[in-house]
Amino acid sequence: MTEAERLEAAMRAAIAAHRIKLRQEIERKTRSFELRFLLARLGLSPPELDIVDGCPSAAALAPDLACRIETRLVAEADRLSRHARAGSARYDINRHVAVRHALAWLRGGPALPDEAGDRRSGRELNARFRRSRDRRPARPPWGAHPGAHPPRPS
Repeated sequence: MTEAERLEAAMRAAIAAHRIKLRQEIERKTRSFELRFLLARLGLSPPELDIVDGCPSAAALAPDLACRIETRLVAEADRLSRHARAGSARYDINRHVAVRHALAWLRGGPALPDEAGDRRSGRELNARFRRSRDRRPARPPWGAHPGAHPPRPS
């Protein structure tokens, strides 16, 4: 291996490591912004938001602040679950996801399902909402759509 090839390999490795580091930093900032915005919407004051933003983990929060945040997050999660079950137009799936991430962070679990090791594909996750062939009405043999009439006897 020549010196140029070694240098190129080292540069590729450094670029890959830098790319991973940048991606992790962007994810951290995004999570921080998401949590801060959500907690502001739930009524926390700016000084409390600064305290939460400055904590490396939820375990470092003051117990009374953590309890108050958890109470508000649980109430919001319950409200969003009710809206989802009722099929309400007030349901916001993005807000529900943000609340679930915040609760997971507060309780010390992984913030994202990806970190928990859930590696199922979207097709697998959505399969539970698809109708099975057994529950579908059978198509009549004479037509391609349900409103087709049978052929007239000759």
